[in-house]
Amino acid sequence: NGCEGYLGEYEMEVRDQPFFCQAGIHIGSVLANGDISACPSLRSDYIQGNIYQDDFWTVWNTRFQIMRDRSWTKTGRCASCKAYKQCQGNGLHLRDEKTGALLQCHLEMMGK
Repeated sequence: NGCEGYLGEYEMEVRDQPFFCQAGIHIGSVLANGDISACPSLRSDYIQGNIYQDDFWTVWNTRFQIMRDRSWTKTGRCASCKAYKQCQGNGLHLRDEKTGALLQCHLEMMGK
C-alpha cells in the first residue's frame, strides 16, 4: 500500500490494494532523535512523545487519537468531496501541520 495519496480510478493500476494512510493506525515510528511519530514522513506537530522519556506502548495506546479519528479531515476541500469515503482526507503528510488544511489533492491535480 503506497502512502502518497488517493488516486481515484487509477488506484489499482499503481497499487496492489486501495490507498489508505495508515499513520498512527497500523504504523508507528521512532525517529533517529527518539521522537515517536506515526510515520517518518509526518512533520513535527504530529510527534506524540520521545522514546527516551516515554514508554512506546503507552504513547501508542494513548496519544495517537488525532490519527485514529480523522473526522477533522473532512473540512475545506474535503468537506464536499465525493471521494472522501475512499480517500479519508488523503495522507496526513499532505496536510498543513498547524491548521490541518489539505496541501495537496491528487484528484484535483488530475482534474477530477
